[in-house]
Amino acid sequence: MEKEMGFFQKFINSFYNFKAYNEFKKQSIEKAIVYILFVSLIFTTLSSISNSIKFITTSSVIRSEMETKMPDFEFKDGVLKVDSNEPLKFVDDDTLFMIDTSGNTSVESLSSYRTYFLITNDTVYFKDSSSSMQQIDLSTFSTLTLNKQTAKNIASKLLTTILIITIIFSPIIAFLGKLLNSFTVMALAGLALSAIMSKKLKYGECAKLSIYALTVPFAIKTILKVFSITIPCFTLVYYAIAILYLGFGINALTEEQNADPENKDTALLNN
Repeated sequence: MEKEMGFFQKFINSFYNFKAYNEFKKQSIEKAIVYILFVSLIFTTLSSISNSIKFITTSSVIRSEMETKMPDFEFKDGVLKVDSNEPLKFVDDDTLFMIDTSGNTSVESLSSYRTYFLITNDTVYFKDSSSSMQQIDLSTFSTLTLNKQTAKNIASKLLTTILIITIIFSPIIAFLGKLLNSFTVMALAGLALSAIMSKKLKYGECAKLSIYALTVPFAIKTILKVFSITIPCFTLVYYAIAILYLGFGINALTEEQNADPENKDTALLNN
């Protein structure tokens, strides 16, 4: 009895051996799903290591900026106090973000900006290009106490939480995405290719083979992420490679593998 391919055999063969699609077709859809689950874990782990390094570097910069450039402040009993002689002002084209607790900045003076966000010692004013000016009284948050140190602690915990969530959910999202691709776009492409090549594959068989055809484009996508390489319209390239592999795989299916079991039994009886 011929031994079934294990995970690593299927993984390696999916890169270059189109005849292996005969074995892929034999195996159950459940084994194909387990296969893409492990592939997702491997590739997302590689990309997560790279993304984590970048994220940690960026987080360090943010913490450093908060330490050196953020002035001391205190928010208590609904009143904000900022230790700064000048308003904190950030302008991007016709958008303004300003913190001024001195009382010297009026809302009327900001009319030249299409979008603005002004924080005073007791009120937040904001306006965008599609709405009138709105305001929030800071006394609404009178139970909240915040200062520079607590803000740094919150930012640090928030950044750590984001990193952990990303590492945990990336494999899950990748796995579900690959399944969705396999059972929609790729399966339909497989049916079309099967008809053109007269292979008479069923929808489930096309979806199953599509899972293995996604290995190479998934690997390329991971490499690009790790090395921060951007290719224009890569989504089109991704699907083009996947469909190309699927086409070669379907074309490599032998008549014995592709034949209907009932027809094979009839042929044997006739012999």
